[in-house]
Formats: sequence, structure tokens, C-alpha cells
Amino acid sequence: MILDGSYKGTANMTIPDVGAGVHTLRLEKAGYYPYQDSIIVNAGLTTNVTWILTEIPPPVVNGSISVQSTPTGAAVILDGEGKGTTNTAIPDVSAGVHTLRLEKTGYYPWENPVIVVAGETANVAAVLSMVPPATGSIAVETDPAEANVYLDTEFIGLSPVSVGNVTPGSHSVQIEKDGYEPREVNTTVSAGATTIVSVALTALPPPTTGSLDVFSEPTGANVYVDTDFKGITNLSVPDLYPGLHTVRVEKDGYIPYENASVPISAGAVTQVYAILDPVPVPETGEIDISSNPSGAAAYLDGVLKGTTPLTIVNLDPQLYTIRIEKSGYLTWEENVTVVAGEAALVVADLIPIPTPTPTQTPTPIPTTTLQGTGGLLVVSEPTATVFVDGVERGKSNEVIGNVIGGTRNVTLVKAGYKTTSFPVTIPVTRVAITPKIFLEPAGVPTTVPTTAPTTLPTTSPTVTLTTAPTTIPTTSGPFPPAPSTGSIFVYSVPFGCSVYVDEIFKGTSPGFFGLIEPGTHELKLVRTGYLDDVRSITVHAGDISTVLVMMVPDVGSIISAFL
Repeated sequence: MILDGSYKGTANMTIPDVGAGVHTLRLEKAGYYPYQDSIIVNAGLTTNVTWILTEIPPPVVNGSISVQSTPTGAAVILDGEGKGTTNTAIPDVSAGVHTLRLEKTGYYPWENPVIVVAGETANVAAVLSMVPPATGSIAVETDPAEANVYLDTEFIGLSPVSVGNVTPGSHSVQIEKDGYEPREVNTTVSAGATTIVSVALTALPPPTTGSLDVFSEPTGANVYVDTDFKGITNLSVPDLYPGLHTVRVEKDGYIPYENASVPISAGAVTQVYAILDPVPVPETGEIDISSNPSGAAAYLDGVLKGTTPLTIVNLDPQLYTIRIEKSGYLTWEENVTVVAGEAALVVADLIPIPTPTPTQTPTPIPTTTLQGTGGLLVVSEPTATVFVDGVERGKSNEVIGNVIGGTRNVTLVKAGYKTTSFPVTIPVTRVAITPKIFLEPAGVPTTVPTTAPTTLPTTSPTVTLTTAPTTIPTTSGPFPPAPSTGSIFVYSVPFGCSVYVDEIFKGTSPGFFGLIEPGTHELKLVRTGYLDDVRSITVHAGDISTVLVMMVPDVGSIISAFL
């Protein structure tokens, strides 16, 4: 919503504090025609405006091609992509010049450019030219018949058999039949002629071995005969001596099949069908836990399971909370998902508890209240529940919105840790970000920080303090030393914008980007369908500059389609 050229937010909403008189109201939404009208505002009254935006119809950008050929049945290839056979119609073709090619065996390829106009059909009628005969054929007959015939090692059928489209020149004909010696005949094929190959086969002496055909369900299983690997199913194993043999079929994930009495007869084929049953799917998983240093107490969902290293088995598939505790170290906690049949690996690098330095208790900071709201991002380790002025508002390490502006009393609460309270100044329409706060496990001596956590941005408006005191922090961990670089916190509407600082990609919004050198930088946000937002931003060492960006939809390409 844009009132008198000034952006006010998104519908539906109420715009307060509008001066009496005539104003220009404009509504814009991507994919819809904008609405603009003059409205009259009377002092003390609310003027209601209701409007239904009209959706912009998508522009027609494609056409189609109707392809016919003589003869029909030619393969249709448009811009290198197959589109079926003639006669056919090709829909949804982008406007412009395309290359159409028709191919059919025995005919010269046909290829021409085709111009497609949006919303229209381009008609193509192609007459294919026949290629003069350039091949010959081979006819094979044998005595006895029903022999396997191969041409240049490729099977062409059982004798008698004929095959065409054979290229002129020398070729090899192989003939095989059970019980007969194999034959190979070299012959020559001429274009437009048929070469006849006639072969009398010689019978073999009676066989002394048999063979084995092995099939499995599923296929792809390893086959062993008398412990010797023979191949992967389905397969045929020749030259086995008559008698009983052991056949074993194995496949990962399945129970092996084994038959120790498979009979083999000379000159015969024995068939084995192995139905493999899947290995039962495990119903539980496990968690392998180690820590540095070892010897720490390990808790699963609050229940002590032992000391590290250890493995917790027979766990139902679900989410668990692992907590590692060791005297002199900060408590380590992490959520772990257990998957049936798998072992989740947990490695906890424990951090020694910082030695507390006693400091002077700061003077209580009174609370203040500003008109409006802002955001709050409390950075802590570990994550804790955040209370603002005694009301639960969310979790640390997440942005909390709609916090009343001014100085607020913030409290962090987490089981097993000491409760920490401190004042934070919330800037209106901005986000306050605290330094990282390390919560102290229960039982560790407390210290009071010399200064209250600072809030960002540094440009928050100055307010007059009231006399309502805030609670002084009872604990807080050591703060890191003052850095020599600054940071930028970027919040955008919509989310998912690419963020560049001095033309260097930093990530996507919303996001926190650190290690920025102090000084003035160019900040650019980019997202498809929106105009690029480019602005200058000044970064100070040790400060976090907060930027709120409302991206403007790019409607230029849509409007140009109707000009």
C-alpha cells in the first residue's frame, strides 16, 4: 500500500495519523493490475477502502507446428529433440525460428527452418526422397535345420533365415546347434543381391558333462557352485561333471539360498530357481557416544546411561536429547535422531568452565518505554527460553518480533543452568542483538558483568529513563574481546534474497554476516522478480548494523508485454 507516494505496508491494514483532506492511495501486487484512486480523509473518522485487484493474464508466447510427410512415419526432430513421427502436431513451441528435421529409413533426411508465431500454427508438408538401394542380403540354410545363425557375431535367427540391409563387402556367418560342431563361413555381399550360404553340420560325440541354469528373485545375486564363484544371476554354468553339486546364491540384504544336492546329468541342463527372502528390517537403532575428554556422564532424555565412551542400543527410531556432563566443563547438549538399523555417532568436545572474574555490580538500569515495537536477538550458549519483562517470548538464537520499544528486562531460563537477567534497549523498527552470553551450569560460582549487554544498532533513538528499575543479571559468561571488525544483520521482505557486500556474495536473507571491515560498504540485495536494492552502509568495529529492506516487485517486464 502506497499513500501519497509513501509505502505504508501490505493490505489488509489501517493507516493511522493521516491528515484530513484528499490523498492518493495506490495498491500494488505482483501479477495484478495496480489500483490507484483519490480518497478523502475527514478528521477524527476512518475512511474504509475496499478493492478487488484484477489479475494480469499471462501473455501468449508460444505457437505450434503441424508436420506432415510423404511417406508418413518419419521421425520428427525439432531443435535436436525427438517429437514423435509424422503426421503429428507439436504444441507449445516458443515463438521464433526453429530447425525441423525428418528422418526415415531408406529416405534422405529432410531439414528446414520453421518460423513459429505466438498464438499461431506453422504448417509443414515435406516430401521425402528415397535413397537408392545400397545394401544386399544373406540367406542361410543348414542341414539339419533349427540351428542358431549369427552374422558378424550378431544373432539373426534360426535356420533357414534371411536378413536384409547388409552392407556390401566381406562378412562372417557363424552357425551353432546343440550336438553339432560349430561352423563359421566367410562370404561376400553385393549391393542389390542375395548371397546364399548352405552348410551341412557334423554331429558331436556324446557329451560327458552337463550344465546348470541359475535364476533368482531378485536377480543380480552371486552364484557359487561347490564354493567356486560362477557369476551373477541369471546365468548358465556349463561343463559340470555328472553328480551332485552344492549351489549357493547370495545377495546383500537377503538371506542366502543353498542347496547341497543339485543333480547334474551328462548332456542335460539342470535349472535352479532361488527365491531370496529379505533380511528382516531392524526395528531399533543405537547411539555411539564419545567425548573429549572422556569419562563424562552421558544422559539420554535426562536419564543417566553411563560414562563416555559408551554405546546405547535397542533405541526406538525417534528424536533423543543427549546431555554430557563433566566436572569443570560446560554441559554439552544435542538432539540426535535414531534411525532403525543405523548407529548415530555423537562426539562431544567439552569446553572448560571459564574462570570467573569478580567485578563490581553495575548500577541498576531503569526501564523505559518507546512508542512502537522492535526486534530482539539474544545470542547464548546453550539455547535458552527468553522472558521479556517476565513474559515468555521465545528462544535465544532466534529473532523475537513485536517487542515494545525501550529498555526491557530480559531473562534467560534453562534447566540445569543458572537463570540470567539483564536489561536490553529495544530500538523501534530495528533489531537489538546482544553479545554472546555463556550460561553457567547450576552450582558454578556466579559473577556479575561489569557492563550490561549492549544492543544494536548503535543508532537506536535516545530515550528518557523512568524510575522503574530492572533486574540486574545474576550470571553471564565471559564476553569475547572487542573485535576489530563489525557485522551486518540483514532482514528482508520477502526472505531468500541474495546478499552482496562490495559485490561479494555473503549468503541469503535474513542473515547475520560478520568479519566486515570498518568503513562504508555497498550492500546489494538481489531476488528474481524484484528490483535490485543497492544502498551504502557504514560498519563500525564491534558493532552490528541492522538493515531492513522491503524489496520492490519488478513489474516492468509484465507491463512491456502489453505495450
